[in-house]
Amino acid sequence: MKIADKYYTIVCDDIRHELGNKLTLAGVYGEQIIIGTIPCILPKLCLAVFLHGVNPEFKGFDVNVKFPDGETKKLQHIAVDQQRPKKGKQDANVVIVISPFRVPCEGKAAFELSSGMQKKPEIIHKFDICKMETTPSEK
Repeated sequence: MKIADKYYTIVCDDIRHELGNKLTLAGVYGEQIIIGTIPCILPKLCLAVFLHGVNPEFKGFDVNVKFPDGETKKLQHIAVDQQRPKKGKQDANVVIVISPFRVPCEGKAAFELSSGMQKKPEIIHKFDICKMETTPSEK
């Protein structure tokens, strides 16, 4: 059983809740997070999850972060409030903030979100952590 008809995810430096049920995302990343020095600790890393046509049985996520060094960090369960008076499926926005965010090394990383409705994670957001290359004049 799917948790939602559609979803998309965005990784960024910060997410702010605004009036009118809006979110402001700052420092949005693509497939790579490019960092000047590795290892390092980022003050914060955020994952925004936008769910469309949410299954009424869906109650929340268990979140794991897979790091390039092979470590998996289990985060707390994220509950999703579905108490709005609306029949059928609805939309939901989930904001996950990790502060601080430890970057151990370069390589492939991922956020994995599991609802318990399936054996495997239903949502996986993969990204690469890369060290910024320097030019010969910067060395």
